Order: sequence, then structure tokens, then C-alpha cells
Amino acid sequence: MARAQTVLHVDDDPNLLQLSRESFRRAVGADVEVVTAGTAEEGLAVLGSRPVDCVVSDSVALPDGTPFVVSAHRSRPGVGIVLFTAKDWDDVRADADAGGVGAYVQKAGAGDFARVIAEVSALAHRPRRIGDGGEEWEFLTTHDWNAGGEIGTTIAVALASYVGAAVDELEPLFPAVDVDTLEALLRPKSGDDGRDVRVRFPYRSWEFAASSRGDVAIRSVRDGTEE
Repeated sequence: MARAQTVLHVDDDPNLLQLSRESFRRAVGADVEVVTAGTAEEGLAVLGSRPVDCVVSDSVALPDGTPFVVSAHRSRPGVGIVLFTAKDWDDVRADADAGGVGAYVQKAGAGDFARVIAEVSALAHRPRRIGDGGEEWEFLTTHDWNAGGEIGTTIAVALASYVGAAVDELEPLFPAVDVDTLEALLRPKSGDDGRDVRVRFPYRSWEFAASSRGDVAIRSVRDGTEE
């Protein structure tokens, strides 16, 4: 069964966070899990500990003044962000640009959450591009380390969906990459210092990038190889 999408909502108003959970539950039911955080620090902790498909955030900041959306974008560049704030656009434009914000919704009334939910849905179905040293990577999926499966299986399933084929119709990832070694390198271990280990490997006419946070991205190497 497919994992429910996870939305992280960060806001310093606990009543609004409760309303967020109730609004998403009424609108989309079990298809979306809403995780809430009352501070920017708590939000970053969530991003570092579990798969998150989209972020909804007020204009909160870390103790050093860094806007949360900027830190979130640096931490998880493939995650779509909805800036949901009472501030006018001109007041948050710079932070939104630096944070790779995909949508802006101003807090104005009871119908706000309908717009937020619509923007979250749009971002979830929009191809996400991850820049890496001038290269363009397309985000595929986030592997859930706590679900018990192997990241090699997650990559194969995501690739099948990406190309519109069944998993058993694809060439196996091995010998492009030793999936057991990939699992050993990337799976978080007790006592890790939180560094994000990343591995890149070629497969047919693509290159994959996978990280210990579970993010998987793909790019075409355009070397003329048939897909």
C-alpha cells in the first residue's frame, strides 16, 4: 500500500495547527498525514527525521534570524513549500525567493485552508527540480527508513512509475549499483552525527542520486543511450 503523503505545518499558533490537522482530515482524509511543529527548530528536526512531501509554514525563524523556509529549502531542496502567513507578499518576497517557496497564501479568513490544501495538492503533483552544482535533478521519491523496505526497492518502484512501466519490465539496478552496499552506506545508524550521505550512480541513460535522508532524484545524462 502506498505511503500517505506527509505535510509538515510549522506555525507558532497551536490553535491554527489544530485547525490545520482538522481541515486536512476533512478534505483529504487518510491520504495525507499532517505533522505539526510550533517552532522553526522543531520543524527542522522533523525534516531531518522522516520523509516529508510538502511544507506549510508561517513566517517563523530560527534563533539566529534565518527564516525557516530558507533553512528548510537548504535541508530538503526537493520539498515543496507553501508560505502561509499574515504578512503581505512584499514583506516576505525575499525570504520566499531564497527559500524556494512554491506558493504563497495570505492568512485572511475562514476559507484560507481550502487554498492551502489546493496549493499542497498542486505542489505534490508537480515535478520537483533539485539544483546540484548547476545540474538539474528531478525529485522522484523519499524512502521511509522506518517502513522496513530497502531503498533499492523504493528506487525501482519510483523509476517504474516515472517511465510508466511495471517494475519487472525494467532492467535490474544491479550491476549499475550494488543495492546491498547502497543500503549499508545510506541507512541511518545509531550515533550518526546527522550528516547527509549522498550516492550517485548511472543507470542506462540516467543518473540517480540517493541520500541518507531518503531522497531519491534522477537526471538524464543524454549520452545517446536508448531508454
